[in-house]
Amino acid sequence: MPCGAQQPSPPAPPVGDPPEAGPNAAAAAASKRPSTIRFSFDGAPWREVITWLARQANLALHVSDLPTGSFTYSDPSPFSHDAAIGRVNLFLLPEGFTLIRSGRLLSVINLTDPRSMKQLDTIAKLVPLTQLDQYGDHDVVKCLFQLGDITPADAVEELTPLKLLTNPAIFSRTNQLMITDTVANLKNVQAILDSVEPGTLDNGMAMRNFKLEHVDAEDILTVVRPHLGLATGEMIGTGCAATPPGCPCSRRGGAAAATGIA
Repeated sequence: MPCGAQQPSPPAPPVGDPPEAGPNAAAAAASKRPSTIRFSFDGAPWREVITWLARQANLALHVSDLPTGSFTYSDPSPFSHDAAIGRVNLFLLPEGFTLIRSGRLLSVINLTDPRSMKQLDTIAKLVPLTQLDQYGDHDVVKCLFQLGDITPADAVEELTPLKLLTNPAIFSRTNQLMITDTVANLKNVQAILDSVEPGTLDNGMAMRNFKLEHVDAEDILTVVRPHLGLATGEMIGTGCAATPPGCPCSRRGGAAAATGIA
């Protein structure tokens, strides 16, 4: 059976004081809940565990599927509500499930069920990266990541070890990724992408991409070739060895692969 932090019995109200009722009573009861909880489970069904956790954290709960089996875990250490959700997730993730918090809603997501994953995408709202600190680590939101000089393919490959809850959505034209995940994971994504160095050529020169909006790539190359010591039509030192039909460098609005920069 679960048990939370031990609490002394509240003193009886003075004689003549009317008992609190309605929304005020619910708010008062929530405010009296302990800010930390402790785990003491021995073979408890998962539904009982998760219901207890939602009640302790004063969260609404949505449950569809649950793992089979039971939960046995005891720990005398106090946990904040957010940390308690994270601790339970350590045991849920190997079962293919995770607890997701969105505001005051706690949901159980089946990571192998497309319908459950669609729910995950629905409940997660789009949040600017600058506002991530306003949310708890286990809140699930969406964020857009500007990749700058990193290609989407390289970014996705670099993020693979994080085992994100969802596959990144790629926006090729604007060179962005949109990722739905926990705030903690999204902060890790930002840290990794910020640390990725742009690609380099064999001669050590760094590569930069420049988005062209009002001019063709060939027009730019006509101007810069003399300054780079390149002959007319020579492409060495740029991202394209040629400019075949359909290459982004041959169209207005495409991203011209930058000349190497020492």
